Amino acid sequence: MEHAGLIGKSIDEVEAVLGTADNITLNPSSQTFEYYPYPYLPFSKVQVFSSRGVVTGVEMFDD
Repeated sequence: MEHAGLIGKSIDEVEAVLGTADNITLNPSSQTFEYYPYPYLPFSKVQVFSSRGVVTGVEMFDD
């Protein structure tokens, strides 16, 4: 995921690169995009974190 070059980019590029998120959590200054590429496998969640409209991190295989 980090090789997709998202870190440091605008959040507008997240769904353009990864497709429509399964869930988006909104907070006053941040958004978290959640993807479940293998919903039948535990811990297959992928999260993309952002702060103030900029992607700050990617976490794969979260629980």
